Amino acid sequence: MEKSVTFFTTTIDSTQWKNQVEKSDTKGTTTIDSTKINSKCNIALQILLLGLAVMLGITLAFHMFYIHEGTTVIHNPKIEIVSVSPSSFTVSTLYINPLIVQNPDSWNLAFSIQNPNSNYNFYYYDLEASISYNDTLLWSAKVLDKFYQDGKAQTSIDSTFAAMPEPYVYWIAKSISDDLASGQTTRFSVSLNGKIQISNHIAPSHISCRKLEVYCEGLQVEYIEDARVGVLGVDSKACEVNIFQDSRC
Repeated sequence: MEKSVTFFTTTIDSTQWKNQVEKSDTKGTTTIDSTKINSKCNIALQILLLGLAVMLGITLAFHMFYIHEGTTVIHNPKIEIVSVSPSSFTVSTLYINPLIVQNPDSWNLAFSIQNPNSNYNFYYYDLEASISYNDTLLWSAKVLDKFYQDGKAQTSIDSTFAAMPEPYVYWIAKSISDDLASGQTTRFSVSLNGKIQISNHIAPSHISCRKLEVYCEGLQVEYIEDARVGVLGVDSKACEVNIFQDSRC
């Protein structure tokens, strides 16, 4: 008996092979795209966490330097003009031409500075006082070099000025005389500028640096001897105090 052997041959045409290759490529591409998406999500999450950390830091700094006992803002210093020395300049309007009869080489203007806060200390430095009339600077002087102030403390400081510059003497005398003739009061603007550091009793190592700008209108000419001789005097004592953020300590 003869034995017969049958061979089976499997034939894969080119179309089937191409489809299988494309499916394999698509699967690989899907895996790569998924990896890229996961990487982008991780980067976005890191950026979000970094942003939250920055916002948290800003919030903590705000509470450290601006908020007192949870809700109260740190109060600015209270600054007033206390007095002017009696030896300051004197003007006479007794004659046709007004005359500065006293223009001393040295005279003082005294300030009172109070820290109204309980838990915050102030440190003042680089203070300079100036006096102007109609935006024209007449006097300027350095104040006490630097001083420290505990919570609720009050400090008195003096600013010593020199004589009024000679080019302004007649102009000021004439302006004062004109104000008197028109029934107006001659007023001078006083500025006190410098820097201030603020520290907390709880965390004294944390220091906030600020610029200090003080504006006062309380210096005026007061008349004696039948309203014909004028001297400097203090009217309204309270000053406007502004503090601005300054990163340099």
